[in-house]
Amino acid sequence: MSAEIVGKRIAGTGAFLRGEIANAREYLERSLALYDPQQHRALAFLFAQDPRVAGLSVLSLTLFALGYPEQAQARSNEALADARELSHSNTLGFALLYGCILSQLRGDWREARDRADSLITLARAQGSPHFLGAGKIVQGWTLGQTGELPAASTKVQEGLASWQMTGARFLVPYFLSLLARVETQSAGAKRALDLLTDALQRARETGERWFEAELHRLTGELMLQLPAFDRAEGEARLQHAVELARGQGADLWELRAATSLARLRIGQNRFGDVHHLLAPLCGKFAEGFATTDLQSAQRLLREAAGFDGAIKSSD
Repeated sequence: MSAEIVGKRIAGTGAFLRGEIANAREYLERSLALYDPQQHRALAFLFAQDPRVAGLSVLSLTLFALGYPEQAQARSNEALADARELSHSNTLGFALLYGCILSQLRGDWREARDRADSLITLARAQGSPHFLGAGKIVQGWTLGQTGELPAASTKVQEGLASWQMTGARFLVPYFLSLLARVETQSAGAKRALDLLTDALQRARETGERWFEAELHRLTGELMLQLPAFDRAEGEARLQHAVELARGQGADLWELRAATSLARLRIGQNRFGDVHHLLAPLCGKFAEGFATTDLQSAQRLLREAAGFDGAIKSSD
């Protein structure tokens, strides 16, 4: 039983990182269903992390990508509560690491800052450059959200150096995207595009595809901002991001990419395309209606419908 719990947790984590999102959920939920706190708490001391906390942590990101932001947050909170109760530092570090990522993906910079600060404190006490690097990267992103851009860039770069010093290659594409966001805010769009190109190359080399659609979306948006690029290139990247996310069943990544593409379609007066892009996607969501992602998509739907109606009434 213990081997199956750990095995399915590991298989689920691997599937998630490869972008096999639905398969990851199945493995992780099966591992969690088999876990009995009375019997299996000692596994944390045999396998570096408690498999329940680790499973909940990865499941939180899996559910978010699949389009369940509220369930994702609940699983993340559960992981952190269990980790604190267990009093196993590496397990808590794991939960905080994935918790930081989820907070950033949700756009909640205050929560991300609090979780990153906790991770940094733990990492220093534990002497862990791995957790220290991740905490600094997310902490740097939060500084960018408050306009402290030079400090943000420095902090993210320090964190990346610490993370990579350990030899870790996973999550690097995602971390590079955070540095790219800070550079974009600092009017360094060309530098940001180079960082995203590097991130995509690393994703191809390692097979880490869970965030690949988002990397293409961010790349497409930057291409549309830079005069050196034909707008068709940026549009093609956004379309590719939509199709890649759809193939992974990652509804939230697809919604983000489709929303970016819809903004472009409104500028092209292709209002019917906006409805085709967004209406079916918005209809798939059963939660998360207060999120920026769904609110932005629904606002574009209303905007396109208004323009389309005005045009038709003038004909």
